[in-house]
Amino acid sequence: MNFSEQPKKPNWSSAEVPPEFKDGKEFSKANFSERRNELAGEIRSKRTSYFHQKEKEKDRAYEKLPQQEQEKLSILEDIQRTRDSIERTAKKLRVSILEKIIGENAQRAKRREFYTDDQKMNNESLQDLTTKLHTCEEDIRWLQATINGTVQTMDLARVANNAQNKLTFEYSFYQREHTAHEDTREKDIRYDLQLLEEAPTRTIEHFAEKENIFFVHGTHPSFDPSENSPLIDGLGWQQKIKIAIGLEPLLSTSSLREGFHTYENMFAGVGLVLGGGRIDYISLGDANTKPVSDTERLVPGSWGAQREYDKKRDTPTHELISYIVKTGPKGKQDMKHNEILIQSPKGVALYLSLDDITDPIDAEAYKLPAHTEIKELSEELGLPVLGFKDGKCYQVSLDSDIDQYSIDSNQEISPQDILNLQGVSEEKRSELVQSIQNERNSLFKSKTP
Repeated sequence: MNFSEQPKKPNWSSAEVPPEFKDGKEFSKANFSERRNELAGEIRSKRTSYFHQKEKEKDRAYEKLPQQEQEKLSILEDIQRTRDSIERTAKKLRVSILEKIIGENAQRAKRREFYTDDQKMNNESLQDLTTKLHTCEEDIRWLQATINGTVQTMDLARVANNAQNKLTFEYSFYQREHTAHEDTREKDIRYDLQLLEEAPTRTIEHFAEKENIFFVHGTHPSFDPSENSPLIDGLGWQQKIKIAIGLEPLLSTSSLREGFHTYENMFAGVGLVLGGGRIDYISLGDANTKPVSDTERLVPGSWGAQREYDKKRDTPTHELISYIVKTGPKGKQDMKHNEILIQSPKGVALYLSLDDITDPIDAEAYKLPAHTEIKELSEELGLPVLGFKDGKCYQVSLDSDIDQYSIDSNQEISPQDILNLQGVSEEKRSELVQSIQNERNSLFKSKTP
């Protein structure tokens, strides 16, 4: 139909309009049916287009909705994995503590899958492990409260990130602990290997030869070290020398560096020169060690207390021994001698100090027995007598007119010369041992075997 062409208007007066056309709808049906049909088609087309567009928008909205839900579920899954990880960590720590308490190796083997650092856990104290367990349990409770009580009102991504940060921190902490433990263990192994390698030369022979060091055991003629000696008081310096030679016990000694040290670096002005033995312990000053038996002595512990000798802890390295014997003691309680414990000491000569001592206190501390007593013991044991003066060692001879030893300045003795001395004969030593065993109850205090 051409809308530019208008239909002819019926030439009716109002009085002549048929009743069926008085309603506009009926009129349009009768006169404009073709136009009505076209208009209806256009309306239906626009309605179809509208609802189709609306359906597309609805589909797009539905597509977006699952993606948001998926992100939310992903965050919840991350939190759940975080909680599971912490629970596994706590479970590992619980298992480790149970193994510490029960001490069953079989149970440790069954549960080994719950942790990867068994050595670290075994070396940590129970208190440290309990503290770490409590910390993890608190983290679990915090995360559970966060998930169950506040997750609906909090930014889930932030919660997951905080939880992950906590786990990262815990992992880093335990990783550092493990690394530190491994470093300490590696240092201990290197130290043990060092001690093992140095053992054959941790001896008097080595340091006398290489460092020019004299080793002496002083015996005061009138002073008894009381608690620091296993022998009864008033025994006499000669008897102490015989016991040291015969039993070769763990002996407290001091050292002198040739040409540097003097009488002040000795414990006493008379005693025994050593030509062999193993160095088990060394202290820059007098360590006040105390005897437990012929082969054991207590060494200094914390706050002045005495403790048992710990081979791994107390065995000195070459570096430490060299430093102390060369540097010299710094003085402790007005005593300048160091203290060195010698295992299996070999006495090879008697010594006396011939330094000119003017200080009355030192003169008393380093006073000598009658020189004739030294001569008699020398002859009985078959040992030479040596004299120390100004840090050097000499052969001495007894002037029978005045019964005094004097230095033969042309016969200087070096630490290396000491190593060539033979000491007492085996026959004499066996005789000494037998005599000591027969009289042991009258020589040793009852608290020492």
